[in-house]
Amino acid sequence: IEEARQQLGYLNTTLSALRFGGERFEFITRPEPSLRQVYDLIMDSQAVLGASLFDSDFRQRHQQGWDLLFERLTTGTVASMEDAVQELRELQDYRNYLQYDIRIHYPNGDRALLSQISAKKSGGETTTPFYVAMAASFAQAYRLTQPRQADTIRLALFDEAFGKMDTARTASALQFMVDSQLQVLLATPPDKAAGLLPHVDSVRTVVRKNNHSFVIEIDKSEMLKQLEADAEPA
Repeated sequence: IEEARQQLGYLNTTLSALRFGGERFEFITRPEPSLRQVYDLIMDSQAVLGASLFDSDFRQRHQQGWDLLFERLTTGTVASMEDAVQELRELQDYRNYLQYDIRIHYPNGDRALLSQISAKKSGGETTTPFYVAMAASFAQAYRLTQPRQADTIRLALFDEAFGKMDTARTASALQFMVDSQLQVLLATPPDKAAGLLPHVDSVRTVVRKNNHSFVIEIDKSEMLKQLEADAEPA
């Protein structure tokens, strides 16, 4: 549980310097209500190392959590060994002891939780936190937030990426992925490629003809010059 919070702290440090359409995102956690008593027992257990759990004040402080833990481990309603194993796995998995959310900080100082407003916002506003969460998940899977990082490829693939996001949000999302040390591969339709061009290192176009596909390397600098020329007034 502490390691999960440390990893989110690392990601929040990266997110603190980024703005997504003027907004700032922050990962937050809180104890899972259904396991709150067991959570308190676990988090306080370090205070009784070397002492007897049964004879200490610790047992009295966390009697309800203690009883809940043993009730779930020894309940008579478990129908089979598979159910018992599933129950044990749920209690052993640190992720089940926390609820996760994203706090949105607005330019005017207001704040809101994504879980409370996701159904009321537009596509771009709800898509941005999705990419933030996905990048964080990749970083966790590749162990990029740990002191000794794993030697992994760090590859993150996105198909038809950022279709509902404006340029500013897209740039911030890509920057977060880069700052999170991910190697990002984006696949997007040609009409969306121009907006991504300033934020990528290289470009490849896939062309299909007569049931065959060809990959063509595009000169990014030349493509940018062409876009700038097309944007100039006649």
